[in-house]
Amino acid sequence: MFTTLVWREQLGRHAWFYLHTLAATYPDAPTEEDKQAVRNLMASFGQLFPCKLCRRHLQGNLGPTHGVGPVAVGSREELSLWMCKLHNTVNTQNGKPEQPCELAQLDALYRKDDVDDGKAPEPKVPWDAALYVKDPAEYAPGRFLLRASDPP
Repeated sequence: MFTTLVWREQLGRHAWFYLHTLAATYPDAPTEEDKQAVRNLMASFGQLFPCKLCRRHLQGNLGPTHGVGPVAVGSREELSLWMCKLHNTVNTQNGKPEQPCELAQLDALYRKDDVDDGKAPEPKVPWDAALYVKDPAEYAPGRFLLRASDPP
């Protein structure tokens, strides 16, 4: 189905799926680091989204004058509803119907990965987003002391 869509539509659908899924799996009680990471992510989307036309529209929708307001980072529910509001704003601008912004419905569509199946390996380096953003080269294996209990 996606192969019959134009590039911009494919990109948009995949991006919305990612953003809604991220919101649905965002913590109920996020840390300050989680909150800042989502703000940074949305700022990055507004700066780097591959479709220039979409990027300009997104910048306007995230902006202070006509936008949907600052990213609601206080909880999973707040972010999910904010993301739905943003998506509906874009739908309206594109002449598409709005979708219901009900948390139970959004969860049913996007909240699928609540169980850790143990298949993903633990990282060898403790994750520190601020350090990674500051200098990814400095955030390399071997630059940190690992605990004796950490696997090689």
